[in-house]
Amino acid sequence: MIWLGPVLLFAGLPALAQQKVEGTVGDSGTTRPVSLVHVINKRTGDLSITGYKGEFGIVASPGDILAFVKDGYLTRSLEVKDSAGMLRVLLSKKPEPPPGSSELLPEVTVYGKSYLADSLLLRQEYQRYFPSPPPTLEDAIGSDGSLDLNAFISRMMTPWDREFSARLLEYEQKKYIDKVFTAEKVKQVVDVREEELEEFLRTCRPSYGFLVTATEYDLIRYIRDAYKLYRSAKYGETLDR
Repeated sequence: MIWLGPVLLFAGLPALAQQKVEGTVGDSGTTRPVSLVHVINKRTGDLSITGYKGEFGIVASPGDILAFVKDGYLTRSLEVKDSAGMLRVLLSKKPEPPPGSSELLPEVTVYGKSYLADSLLLRQEYQRYFPSPPPTLEDAIGSDGSLDLNAFISRMMTPWDREFSARLLEYEQKKYIDKVFTAEKVKQVVDVREEELEEFLRTCRPSYGFLVTATEYDLIRYIRDAYKLYRSAKYGETLDR
């Protein structure tokens, strides 16, 4: 009995550290509420979506980083304090791109509807830009035992190469999400209205990291939960969990 008190005390500390962080998200230009913002706890991976009044609630601990993500807005990150209180988060819209510019990849040949074939051909066409293992001393030592610095230099990417490589990988990941998270799949899982479908696919799009590890059950559960959150945010419906 002597040790029971301290054990229970320390066992309760992690639970006490967590808190429900609540607040609202608005547009920095108009101060109007912004709905369907993804609020992500970057440590735990927990997700909340703002309601039609911009309200949200998510469990977090002091020191956790919350990311606020929505298409058309700059992503904002905030650190949770010991006593967060009600948060008021303002998001700024992304600046309009200059005329004639594009954030998309350079124009490339379209290879068809197969994601795997597209991915393989994309990697062949832009092979040098996809990440490769870093050079080793063995790579740089010539047959005569001399050190060839060119072997290192040729394997190192320039800043432009690294940026382009990241864009290629992002493009490949987007293609994979498009292949898995489809309108047909959503219709199989939930009774989505036709006028809601495009917006739901855009605003509740899962991450690549989730999809590559998700089972079929995980995907079905995600679609069901995301659609409940979507309906709650769009129409103010009460969640029946």
